Amino acid sequence: MGFVEFLRGVSAPGALLFILLIQVPVGIVFYRSRYRPYLGQILVTSTILTVALLFYLMTFSFQKVHGMGASRTTAATVPRLWVYLMIPSAVVVFMGIFKNKEKPDPPFGRVGLAGTLLLMLVVSIVLYRYIGFYISSALFLFSSMWVMKNRQPLTLILIPAGWVAMCYFLFVRLLWVPLPVGALFARWFY
Repeated sequence: MGFVEFLRGVSAPGALLFILLIQVPVGIVFYRSRYRPYLGQILVTSTILTVALLFYLMTFSFQKVHGMGASRTTAATVPRLWVYLMIPSAVVVFMGIFKNKEKPDPPFGRVGLAGTLLLMLVVSIVLYRYIGFYISSALFLFSSMWVMKNRQPLTLILIPAGWVAMCYFLFVRLLWVPLPVGALFARWFY
């Protein structure tokens, strides 16, 4: 089995295992170092980089579809663009931490809220397959703001609507990269 075939077979538990195999040693090393007060920032930033690396590696298994816009734009274009933007951002964060320019992590606060938001994100990602990116991400943004006690009606409507509109115009119209519409709505779009 080649590298591309391996990546096509990566499941959600396999991806989680990949992330844990990298993040647990990172956490242990920095927990025992002088950077322990920054452990939260280090873990969040390194987790973002680990997920970005996983997504980047998975782009090698994407099929190339021809005839859908610019010949150089493929399904791998947008994930790779995000990865290329995340790396310098993470380097800036790490430089601030290692040069002692960042403030140490605050003491633990609302861990339950963070867990709830993480669970909501996972549910949103799972729902992509069924109700599509647009509806799932709008519901995630709406429910996240609601859980974080932002109950202003205009904000609850405009932020998800603006996000969906921006994603549609950026990815579908500008980059010619279709986003998942979900199994329930696929017959109307394909």
